[in-house]
Amino acid sequence: MIELDWAKFEILNKKYANAFETLCLHLFSRYVHTECIGADFNQAGLETEPVKYKGKFYGFQSKYFSPSMDYKQIEHSVQLALTSYPDLDVIKIFYNCNARLSASSTKQELDKKAKNRGVKLEWLGRSYFEVALNKKENLDLCQLFFGAGRELEYFADIIDNEKRAFLTSTNYLELNVACAEKRLNNSEQLVEELLENSEISVIRGLPGTGKSVLLDKIFMILSGSNLKFYDQIAAISKNKSIPILIKLKYCSACPLEQLIITKKTEYKLNFDNYSIIYLLDGLDEVSSEIAEQTISYIKELAKQKNTKKIILSIRKMSSNNMYLHDCVNENAFYEIQELDEKNIVSFFEDRGEKDKIEKLKSLKITNKKLFDEIKDILLVNLFYDSMNYVSNGTTIYDLFWLKDHYWNSKRKDKLIALNLPEPQSDEILEINKQIAYHMHSDKTVIIAKKNFRNIVSKMYPQLSYKDVNAVCNYILETYFENRIEDEFYSYQHRRYQEYFYTLSLYDLYKYNVGNLRKEQIFTNYELFDEFVLPYFEDRSDKEKQLPFSIEVRLFKTYMGKNPLWGADEPGYKYLREFSYAVAAQEEEAFYRIIQDENLSLKGNVLIDVSYIKSIAECERKSKIGRIPDPLEEVFRFLLCNIEIYWRCNKREMALKAVQELQQSIQCIKDEYPELMEKVNNAFFEEKRAQLFIELIIFEKNTKEILEDINKNGIRERVVSGETEYEKLCSAFFEILFQYKYEEVLVLLELFTDENIECLCAFLIQVQNLRYLKDRKISEKLEKCLRRCSEKTKGILMLKKYFDLELTAEEEGILENEFERLSAERWVDLFGFKKEHNKAAFLSMLYNRNCVSEQYKYDTRVLHQNLYCNYAKMLDGEISYTRLMTTFFSDYNNTIFNRFTNITYEATNIFALIISEKRLVYVERQKLLEMLEQKAKNVIHLGLLFKQLKNEETEECDKLIRRFLPDINQSYKGQESFDITENVKKYFELAYLYTGFDSEKSIEYIRKGLNSGVIRHGWRKDGIVDTFLLDALKIMWNKYYFERNELQIFTQKYLQMILAINQITDENYRCSVIKELIEMLLENDLELAKEMMENIISNNLHINETLLQYCIALVKIGEPVNEIILLLDYFDIENYNEESISMKLQVLLMIYKSEWYDRKEKEEIKDKIKYYAEKGWISMPVRWSEELFQIYLNFCKNENIETHLRNITQEHKVDKDLEENKFCKKIARCKTKRYLQKLFDELMNYRNHIIIRSGDAWDMIIDKVYEIDGNADKILIYMEACKFPHDIYYTSNSSYFYMPLGRIIEREGLTTKVWNHLKKNGGYGDFISLIKAYDYINNKKMCKRLFIRFFQYCEFLVYDEAHYEINTEQ
Repeated sequence: MIELDWAKFEILNKKYANAFETLCLHLFSRYVHTECIGADFNQAGLETEPVKYKGKFYGFQSKYFSPSMDYKQIEHSVQLALTSYPDLDVIKIFYNCNARLSASSTKQELDKKAKNRGVKLEWLGRSYFEVALNKKENLDLCQLFFGAGRELEYFADIIDNEKRAFLTSTNYLELNVACAEKRLNNSEQLVEELLENSEISVIRGLPGTGKSVLLDKIFMILSGSNLKFYDQIAAISKNKSIPILIKLKYCSACPLEQLIITKKTEYKLNFDNYSIIYLLDGLDEVSSEIAEQTISYIKELAKQKNTKKIILSIRKMSSNNMYLHDCVNENAFYEIQELDEKNIVSFFEDRGEKDKIEKLKSLKITNKKLFDEIKDILLVNLFYDSMNYVSNGTTIYDLFWLKDHYWNSKRKDKLIALNLPEPQSDEILEINKQIAYHMHSDKTVIIAKKNFRNIVSKMYPQLSYKDVNAVCNYILETYFENRIEDEFYSYQHRRYQEYFYTLSLYDLYKYNVGNLRKEQIFTNYELFDEFVLPYFEDRSDKEKQLPFSIEVRLFKTYMGKNPLWGADEPGYKYLREFSYAVAAQEEEAFYRIIQDENLSLKGNVLIDVSYIKSIAECERKSKIGRIPDPLEEVFRFLLCNIEIYWRCNKREMALKAVQELQQSIQCIKDEYPELMEKVNNAFFEEKRAQLFIELIIFEKNTKEILEDINKNGIRERVVSGETEYEKLCSAFFEILFQYKYEEVLVLLELFTDENIECLCAFLIQVQNLRYLKDRKISEKLEKCLRRCSEKTKGILMLKKYFDLELTAEEEGILENEFERLSAERWVDLFGFKKEHNKAAFLSMLYNRNCVSEQYKYDTRVLHQNLYCNYAKMLDGEISYTRLMTTFFSDYNNTIFNRFTNITYEATNIFALIISEKRLVYVERQKLLEMLEQKAKNVIHLGLLFKQLKNEETEECDKLIRRFLPDINQSYKGQESFDITENVKKYFELAYLYTGFDSEKSIEYIRKGLNSGVIRHGWRKDGIVDTFLLDALKIMWNKYYFERNELQIFTQKYLQMILAINQITDENYRCSVIKELIEMLLENDLELAKEMMENIISNNLHINETLLQYCIALVKIGEPVNEIILLLDYFDIENYNEESISMKLQVLLMIYKSEWYDRKEKEEIKDKIKYYAEKGWISMPVRWSEELFQIYLNFCKNENIETHLRNITQEHKVDKDLEENKFCKKIARCKTKRYLQKLFDELMNYRNHIIIRSGDAWDMIIDKVYEIDGNADKILIYMEACKFPHDIYYTSNSSYFYMPLGRIIEREGLTTKVWNHLKKNGGYGDFISLIKAYDYINNKKMCKRLFIRFFQYCEFLVYDEAHYEINTEQ
């Protein structure tokens, strides 16, 4: 009930006596139901002439007294009235103050006098006004004269009659809501629970689950809008609170604070005596740019004195969930549950349309897939509204289209009147697609009126202003929830916006699949996985778009969702760079990220027992092992993350991870004991993480840990790797020196000779030299060395470092080690054996480079000199300026190539130099500037700053800001073709930004996730180098494209091969290049030459490629000099016999060829003699008989002894024998029974029946159709072999394209064939279908499939940066 404030009345109404008279006039007029009363407040006795109402004459008098009643005034006026108006029946006396009427003798006398004259006096004071002005019909007077809020009007505007009727009817479906262990199934119960809970509560649900409608229902209950007027007043008075409902999507146009102020001002909402319950709908619809600001204000609201409660709604998988972790209790999240069959049936039955109810029963059987997918209130509504058009083949995506059709058909007259091309409904759809795309690009769910109109104007520039308005108004009235006069608009439901956006995305996708990467759709997990991809699948099925259908299956395959095939994990999976990028975030940003369900980080940041269990379950079922093992990999990642969390001050998360680790180990022990070996392997590989947990988190005694290592560490060496004991010691030293430095001196006394040997390997690492230079440690270590009796290399190296006396034998051991390392190949020294620091330390001991003559100009010298000078700088022997001068001198004398790259090693050393505490900011800045300008071959600024940040270098963030452009350029300039490396760069940049720009950091994390999803596998993925090459060969062989088009495809293909060359073993990719060159030599020699130059310059050739290329050049008579130059590129290491054999083959071919004259042949004769005479080749060669005869003739003619032996080619076994036998049986077959028997034989792989020829398959197909009338047997066989997904499953799998082609030729893409492809398709679909259509000479479909296949491979290989660059160009 509204309490009247008479003091406020006087403030609001300056002439309050006159205002009171006016107020009373309104009340009197409403009582007598008369609007046209002429008031004369100065006339005698009454304020107006008497009014006749229901047979009686009424008059009134108003008196405003302050501070108390003046009965004399009233007596005077009443006597005048009685005298002046003899026909009066009732006089209403209005007065404003409190009065004890029963105690007034004047009042009693006046009542008697009036009664004697037949007049009744009605005394109407404050209590009267309290009642009268709280009546619904008088609320406007209350608001006008007392400044009271228009609360009830506000409630009525939010819950209008139509909405109230729906919310209170049986048509409203009560939603099931879960909170912790509670299940709430009606709204009143939910409201009670909400009001009892903490300050902020959150209602969450998937898209379409009815969050907004539920908030409307809650608002209706809280505002009493479902009650009669007086019950509503009583309810509000009882609750002492007023609800305010705000649509948060409008925060994009106006800050939340302003939205609330506007609402309060517009309705003059008064909270002097009431608290506020805020209902904030759609936090997920707040754009990422303003989400943090909005949440910050919500937190402020929660603290305000008059805030009773805040209730938020948000999508379950919205990224904005991550802002709620620190302001919402765990038990304050209310989850809307999915609808079940009972809910759907109830929804239909409550509406009472029998035809729809009967059809629903039928569809439960005939279209069970659709029925099972109806899980939310939006889809139920769409389902119900479209029921008349729903059929057995309808999908949930058709429901949106049907709803659109329903809307347009209802407004058909207005639609036809629009000045748009026919059919207008299609144009309206296109406009909606553009509007939705614009809104999605702007990351908002509202669109400004101006932008709305501009979209229509640009699409139809010929339309007049009036026509554009008509189109805009039609769309607004049909699809949007706003009024035309509003400034901002939003769709009636966000799912409609997403539906239209998905349609526009499908158009972009059809043009080029790469547009999906560019649109960054993969970081919106909910939208892509739950809506976009299923829609693409639905459209491709309905339209029978074979290329798109194949791509959908490939999406699923690379997402690990194809039941026929595993897939590599996403490119960001298990990257420590990813963990650092997330863990280094400030507290609020960190929790925002890990709670963003859209990013789908379970199994990355968040690894729990359920996730481990799911992997273990898959491993138990899998018959094929994977490398690396998934279970081992996830345990390794979990172990590493614990230290990362701890180091980045996320201690709570680290402890939680430890708990999950313990529970996961127990789970494997109890439920999957056969997999414990994989867990043990993880612990073996991550000894550092294991010891970190024990020493730092569990704070175990270091001495006890050391004793355990010495007692139980396994010394057995596996091949050339470290022993478990060595790994344990190394890990122990790392933790000890980094975290427990003060204990080193004590423990040194306990070290055994074995410990000291391992300590040497630790201390000579460049990052640990600083410990060796520590005076206290070096003194203690020297004493320990004196008592060492072992003559191991590590101990001897440290003794020599401390100038301790060595015997001649001991000196010899070190000299031998020095010589060994001097002659090591670069790849062994820096790669496989990682002994480069050891070589550098020895070069420091002997004061000369540890390098043989042949390697004196490569990068190892630069590394050794830098290492030694850094050590001298630590000793104070040289300054950093002297170090830099020496380095640049060495740098200029070094020969660089891609195979001897020391970027990581050099960058690491300079990070140590720059992080030295003795340097000040300007010195660090100067060093960085010099390196950036003069040492780009070996310095990567991004990596350098990452190391500086790890070292917690003083003013590191300031330096990062200073060099940001150069850092970004370092990642662009040193682009790696390794997908994992390209994903890493985004996370490294995210890590660098963490100290000063959280939003930019999170943006890079998203980029990394987007670029790491659905990418070319880095293990055993042949989709590009095998399948696409096979397809390219078909295009060349049949000339399905013009020559220039084929050349462009081939050049792009080579770039793809270069891009994935580092993903697996390079020789593997080089063998593919051999096939590529072989193909070009047959089709386009000039292009082959151009590409061969590129390949050789990138050192990607192999001997076989060079051989075939040289022989091809000889056959066409290319100049001898050019061919001879190519011989220098054959890989000869330690007089490799294969290389010499190949050189000799080329020379003999030239010698025999008639293209060359006598003089040219004489010039190469000496080269042939050199290789033939010397006896370089000891093993038998495998030459053709013709070529070997040329060799024999040459030796005879030149009187040279023959040294070579040739292996005669073995005769091929007749592989077609079983095929011929089987085909003869098929040809004689007459009955279905015998045909089935033959197919059983064919499908039994032990029978080794392999059908290779097209004629054989054609005969089998003809026979199957002749006897069975269909191709079911063939399709069943293919399904058993997982074809076309897997083309290697059986020996026949790679030939299945032939029968598939014939089936398609006979039947077309029938439902049966289509369903087979859909069910059994995936990885091998493109090449299988290209071959099938090529087999039946369908050029048009071959071209279509190849173009999409090529685009899809580019999509797999390249990240979003590739598409951004192409867009700019």
